[in-house]
Amino acid sequence: MLIDPASASLQHAMDVAEVRHGLLTQNLANLNTPGYARQDLDFEAALKGSSSDLESQVVTKGPPSLVTEAGDMAANDSFYAANARLLSLHYQTLHQALK
Repeated sequence: MLIDPASASLQHAMDVAEVRHGLLTQNLANLNTPGYARQDLDFEAALKGSSSDLESQVVTKGPPSLVTEAGDMAANDSFYAANARLLSLHYQTLHQALK
C-alpha cells in the first residue's frame, strides 16, 4: 500500500478518533460509578504525536455526564467520518493519477 504524508496524516487523525471513541464509551459505561473520573485525549497533543503513543495523551477530567459524553461522541464521530472521506478522496486522486 502506498503511504504518503497526506495518507499518513489522515490515518493518524482516524487513529486518534478511534482511541477517543473508546475512552468516551468507557465514560458512558461508568456514568453511575461512584468516584469515576472521565478520561479523554489531549486532542491537540494526540494529533501532533504518533499513533503508537496515544495512550500517553490520555487525561483525567471531572465526573462524566451524559450530555458531555454524548456531545463529545457526536463531534468525534463527525471528525472520524470527515477524515475517512478525505482519505477516500485522496486515494481516488492517487488512483486516477496512476492510470
